[in-house]
Amino acid sequence: MGGESKPVTEPGGRVNLRDVAQRAGVAMSTVSRVLSDHPDVSEATRDRVMAVVDELGYQPNALGQMLRRGATRTVGFAIGDISNPLFAQIALGAEAVLGEHGYSLLLSNSMGDPDRELRNLRMLEQRRVDGLLLSVTTERDAKLLTNLEHFEGPMVAIDREIRLSTAIGSVCSDHRTGIADAVRALHQAGHRHIALIAGLATLRPGRERIETATTTAESLGLRCTVRATEGFTPIGTDDVLGLFDAPDAPTAFIAGNNQMLGSVLAALETAGLSHPADVSLVTCDDVPLLRFFRPRIATVRRDPFQLGRAAAGMLVENLAGTGKLEDLHLPTSFEPGESITRPR
Repeated sequence: MGGESKPVTEPGGRVNLRDVAQRAGVAMSTVSRVLSDHPDVSEATRDRVMAVVDELGYQPNALGQMLRRGATRTVGFAIGDISNPLFAQIALGAEAVLGEHGYSLLLSNSMGDPDRELRNLRMLEQRRVDGLLLSVTTERDAKLLTNLEHFEGPMVAIDREIRLSTAIGSVCSDHRTGIADAVRALHQAGHRHIALIAGLATLRPGRERIETATTTAESLGLRCTVRATEGFTPIGTDDVLGLFDAPDAPTAFIAGNNQMLGSVLAALETAGLSHPADVSLVTCDDVPLLRFFRPRIATVRRDPFQLGRAAAGMLVENLAGTGKLEDLHLPTSFEPGESITRPR
């Protein structure tokens, strides 16, 4: 019996381009032109093809189309530790901007392992991402830098100082302002020995916080003891407890990030101490849970969501050819809390 030809679908029942062409009675090249909005197609043909597309539920292979155009509309984001709430907020900010411009975000997490980070970056290259956002575990690893030198798309570092011979943008927090104000507040409260429990001194945030805390303390005649993360093992409870046992123990502590705050609070609990009764306390980075702490902890604040938005915006503008890769610094501020009092 004669009749309408039955579409031949791809394995698994997925409708393909040939199905649409057969049902519409046109060549596959015509269907392709319709789907790419080519002007050399009559309105009648366009309407007929689109009616069949709707009828059959045809979904074009978006990846294949983008690869043929030389772009995937995908941005890779290399993150050192996504379990850190700060990075989660940065990623949310970046994704909000990328989504507004039709880009998808492909996130990789190295869990603080430089070798895994290098593998992740190579994976992102293999996925043909159009650009990279970088908040990596290390700024100086030779293999990582060599790999980035050969990346063909634009890159923006987030709170990292990555030096390459090729152009790279950066969006960083101005840690100096907030930390300097925190040290001055502790000085005004009467403290003469403070301790900074910092993250990695080899990364920009830790390095800038350490430099600023020590130089500001020195200018005020304060003693500043620094404990910084070495390698990729964070400062633990025992490291902080050792400071309490010193004859001239610090009377105030600055936690260099929200993870270090956990170590300081755990050490206080273990030692049977509290803030601000026994020590004054300042933390860096305003994570959502801090609003429920009582007494309210003095905080060096920044906006991680805006960090992500600004970095993604710079990358998207560069991909569109309407912007340039530059160095952008976003402010930090010190918010006094109830965790600072005069030392006993």
